[in-house]
Amino acid sequence: MLNILLATSNPGKAVRYKRFFNGDAVTIYTCQELGIPLPEVDEDADLEEQNAEEKAKKYYSALIKSEVELPKGKWISLGVDTGLYFHNVGRKEQPGPHVKSIAGAGVFPETVEETFNKMATFYSGLTKKYGGKLDGYFTDAYTIYDGQNTLKEKATRPVQMVDTMYVKDLNFPINSFIKVSDKYINEFDDTDYINYISPSFKAVGKLISKIQLRKE
Repeated sequence: MLNILLATSNPGKAVRYKRFFNGDAVTIYTCQELGIPLPEVDEDADLEEQNAEEKAKKYYSALIKSEVELPKGKWISLGVDTGLYFHNVGRKEQPGPHVKSIAGAGVFPETVEETFNKMATFYSGLTKKYGGKLDGYFTDAYTIYDGQNTLKEKATRPVQMVDTMYVKDLNFPINSFIKVSDKYINEFDDTDYINYISPSFKAVGKLISKIQLRKE
């Protein structure tokens, strides 16, 4: 059994990854489920892959240092970081890997509602500034760490941001304003979502396969 500690405090992300990867050979866990204190991660690097690596290593360290009785099997950590980039937008206004901090969110302790309001205000305002619609893409960076080896993959997903909110998504605030092929992400059915996210989960699948082969 390959046990993966997902390096996130976001319950929405955990649901996504568990849904696609939990099975007979792989099980994904969070710190909250295992009873491990969340490590502090700055997430202030200029590249998504740097943040993903920092998360993977710090969460793995927290796992090893914990006195929690862990399920049997090989343990690794999976660091994930996503950047957002818009076409024809100035460098200083690009969210990049700083999707929260550029909006002034996540800097001080705050509720999920406060985080949402800050991000909603920033992104709707930025989109209005550029005519109510911005085309761009997400970059997803992944790092797997097993205490010795660091493996990395990346993927991209197209996006279109509009200035009108479809639904209030507290777990993924910017998704409230994101469309793909003229359909809000939060309108997606299962097939839509699987098709959209498949490049990113294929990247994760490659990492898992590499670790499993290395284990053997």
